Amino acid sequence: MRIAIVDDLPAEAQRLQSMIREEFHNTQTDIHRLDVFPSAEALLAGWTPNTYDLVLLDIYMDGITGVEAAHILRRSDEHVRLVFCTTSNEFASESYAVGASYYLHKPYSNADIRRMITSVRPQ
Repeated sequence: MRIAIVDDLPAEAQRLQSMIREEFHNTQTDIHRLDVFPSAEALLAGWTPNTYDLVLLDIYMDGITGVEAAHILRRSDEHVRLVFCTTSNEFASESYAVGASYYLHKPYSNADIRRMITSVRPQ
């Protein structure tokens, strides 16, 4: 699986990256690529459709928010799985508009990460 994490808080991005790597290791599933971006702008600057299978987006970021980025991504790639990572339910309904695959609440546990991966992993 090819994964992008977008979070403007380096500690949050690192924690999520570590948890994802651990869960994939535990399930003996390969990660072919796992990139971390400090902003939606950084992700979008080099975005091309079909680069990632899964994009995890923090919602509350300076500049382009995760929700705005999701709309941009969805316009060019209808197959990428989008996951919102946030502390609020405020944008839950918006996640349906972009066809998000999962809504991950911070702070998340290993069990939360496992459920998310199980939900978004191709069968």
